[in-house]
Amino acid sequence: NFPDCTNGHDEGPKCATACRSGSGRQVCQHKCRATPAGAVCSCFDGYRLDADQKSCSDIDECQEQQPCAQLCENTLGGYQCQCHADFMLRQDRVSCKSLQSGATLLFSSFNEVRNLSEQPVMLNVAWSANDSRITGFDVDMHRQMGYFSAEDEGIVYQVDLQTKLIMRALGLPTPTKVSVDWVTGNVYVLSGAQEIQACSFEGRMCGRIVHVKSPKHVKHLAVDGYHGRIFYIVIRTEGYGQTSSEIHMARLDGSRRDMLLQRGESFMTALTTDPHQQLLYFVDQHTRTLERISYRFKMGPLRRPEIMLQKSNALMHPSGLSVYENNAF
Repeated sequence: NFPDCTNGHDEGPKCATACRSGSGRQVCQHKCRATPAGAVCSCFDGYRLDADQKSCSDIDECQEQQPCAQLCENTLGGYQCQCHADFMLRQDRVSCKSLQSGATLLFSSFNEVRNLSEQPVMLNVAWSANDSRITGFDVDMHRQMGYFSAEDEGIVYQVDLQTKLIMRALGLPTPTKVSVDWVTGNVYVLSGAQEIQACSFEGRMCGRIVHVKSPKHVKHLAVDGYHGRIFYIVIRTEGYGQTSSEIHMARLDGSRRDMLLQRGESFMTALTTDPHQQLLYFVDQHTRTLERISYRFKMGPLRRPEIMLQKSNALMHPSGLSVYENNAF
């Protein structure tokens, strides 16, 4: 081991010339530390040392680290976060805040969908399903329409959010979870335990896009209309009551299926998407963890999920999940 050169002259001739070539040019592109063995190069923040151990290349933080809540622009030696329309960048320069006046949380309670507003804080009934138990619902804010399923009746309803009147109804065998593609207005429904149906209320028709065979069954679904993708959880019952889980991704017509994640001894539930970041959030009830996984790249090897929350009482028996700004509900 050679000690570092302290004054550039007292530890051998290389100390004085280590950082410059014979022509007087700098050996290192960025930073150089002279040692008796020669130059040791390093890079400024936001760069990494190349294989030649002399030059430096910019790190694309947007692709490798995904540091921003919504949009990310890579710059030389760094990155800059931006937000979509109707959002503003927070003071942390990473997360985004909605410019809309107040958020609203919708949730179902037996035969009602309730509305919890933020400003002012107020709880009221958004709409009611009379005596039928609501097993799934979603809203299309663009068209101001709500959709809910009544498993006991075998019906999926369309509701006008302004008048709270039922506009249309479609019959399906044991409909449960519902997810709306706000781009096309199509509604995706988990029908029974082994099928996903794509429904058009305008056309008054549904068609099967996903079917799994026993001992597998579909547990939950979520739609990213912006990127044209549907996600669904498949549970497989193993011996002695154990279960394994899979998360699948497909186009909205059910084609081009790709498995995002496969896990033994698990029971995944409560699925939702963050289209801005192309992140899928889910809960594994077996490990009591809230996790997320990227679907930014369409094909390739199985992705590695990131644990966001674990061993929380809020994750005991989740039936639904939603993401807004930097919060999960």
